[in-house]
Amino acid sequence: MHRGKNLKVHFAIIAMLLGAPIAHAALIYDNGFPSDFDGLEMTQWIQADDFILGAPATLTSVRFWASEPAGFGSYRGCITLTLYEDDSGEPGMILYRETLVPARVYDHDYDMWTVHQYDFAVGSFELKTGIYWLGLHHGPLSATAFEDFFWEVSSDEFSGGLSYADIAPFDEGGWSPDNAELAFHLYGTCPQTIPVPGTVTLGSLGAALVGWLHRRRML
Repeated sequence: MHRGKNLKVHFAIIAMLLGAPIAHAALIYDNGFPSDFDGLEMTQWIQADDFILGAPATLTSVRFWASEPAGFGSYRGCITLTLYEDDSGEPGMILYRETLVPARVYDHDYDMWTVHQYDFAVGSFELKTGIYWLGLHHGPLSATAFEDFFWEVSSDEFSGGLSYADIAPFDEGGWSPDNAELAFHLYGTCPQTIPVPGTVTLGSLGAALVGWLHRRRML
């Protein structure tokens, strides 16, 4: 009785080793670090930048950098994050939106500005291969006045991409292009299968283990 149960457990382990996908927490998209050169105001506007996934991924957290005048902080305590589909090269349909309170960590100063790093979790959001847009707004969407709070331009700003801005009132299709790349990182998990050489090795090990278990049952 107990041997039969143990055999089922061993077979389950072998099956898991041979064919089950494994997930790795990882940086799934890197749009650069802050350049200390410029930023785009993100209270009167929703600022959005595109990202491309070459394989399906589960988005779990977002990091970005924003600057404000040193000694005169204007941070409202929350950020509204929106994920958009791509619509012919600009933000399209809203896939996800939430006002979140990120972890805020001092990063550095430059000139008369202070830069903070912002990190927040977004649960587990499944994304297919393709183009998407990350939109960020300082505070709740009810905040629409210009404030000195800027999403930092990326150190990869001259890579040729464009960001887009939606000025208040929001979500009325009024996107306009900005000639900038913005600093952000996306983190999550990417399913991966065990490579073929490893599968062959594990297959040999699994076959040997099955034979050994079979002989044990015959005793």
